[in-house]
Order: sequence, then C-alpha cells, then structure tokens
Amino acid sequence: MADTDRKPDATMSIPDEAKVGEVSRLLGESGDLRDARLSAYRSLAVATLPDRVQHLWRFTNPAHLLPGDPAAAAAAAWPVA
Repeated sequence: MADTDRKPDATMSIPDEAKVGEVSRLLGESGDLRDARLSAYRSLAVATLPDRVQHLWRFTNPAHLLPGDPAAAAAAAWPVA
C-alpha cells in the first residue's frame, strides 16, 4: 500500500507536558498563565478528532426541524422591534 493510500491517523501529534511548560517559561508567562496553558494542553491531549457522524449537524437544514411554515415560525420566534 502506498503512503498516499493510507487514511490519516486520528491521533494528534502534540508535544509533551514538559515542552508546553518550557514554552511558557521561555515566554516569561506568569504561573497562572502557565497553569491555564497546561490545563488547555491536558484537554487537547485527551481529545480525539471528530468523525463524520459527529459533525453531520453542519449539513442539517434547520428549516426541516420547524413545524409548519419555517418563515412564519422564525418570525414568531424573533419578532422585529
């Protein structure tokens, strides 16, 4: 199988926690900012990339979810002042 035929890996290549702390130190960040950066890093480290099913909502037409006439329902929900 050629390299171009492989599917992309769903894991992210991210630096380890020590490198994130080193970047914070080099930037001269405060302890609170370093802690926030490390917290964000830890959240990213356990996250996975979404698959096609998880983001199908992007392709959903919300008009199909409204009962009756979508324009009338929208006008009733958001009256113009």
